[in-house]
Amino acid sequence: VEEVGPGVQSVRPGDHVALIFLTQCGECEHCLAGRPSLCARGTQANREGRLLTGGPRLRLDGQTVHHHMGLSAFAEYALVSEKSLVKIPADLPFVEASLFGCAVMCGAGTALYSAGIRPGQTVAVFGLGGVGLAAVLGAVTAGAGRIIAVDPGEAKLALARSIGASDCVNAGSANAAEMVRDLTQGGVDHAIDASSSLDGFGNA
Repeated sequence: VEEVGPGVQSVRPGDHVALIFLTQCGECEHCLAGRPSLCARGTQANREGRLLTGGPRLRLDGQTVHHHMGLSAFAEYALVSEKSLVKIPADLPFVEASLFGCAVMCGAGTALYSAGIRPGQTVAVFGLGGVGLAAVLGAVTAGAGRIIAVDPGEAKLALARSIGASDCVNAGSANAAEMVRDLTQGGVDHAIDASSSLDGFGNA
């Protein structure tokens, strides 16, 4: 953080932060119910290209510049609402911290909140990029009894196993979905597709 505006309470200059693209007002019924990704005020602000606290506040050569997803982060500096950032430990490297702004929210958030995985349940995660691996971690955190990681890359499968996947299936196999069914004697409680491919979506 380089500078803060009047009324900012959660951070001060010098703090390290991660930016999040799902702006959360913290006051609406969805935020108070623990479902901030459904925040209507934040979603509306993002759609209109402004900050949750007003705007747009950026101009270039006399023209309005809208805040992309409340961030406008493709620049050396970004003007954001304090509702669009989370303070992080100063010793957490920025490269790793950048994952929390999107991949962890999408992957772990899906496992913990959208799917609502409960202890002992069986989960299959298709696609092991940043989002998929975060979903595996989310499933581990939720206490899933069995986590099946599915991806065509052996290195990614090995990484998934190292962070808690109990089984791995190579998605390059023509019968990947059938292999998952065989491993679980019929199917999983939850299937999370993070593959960004039609094949992955079809298997899930």
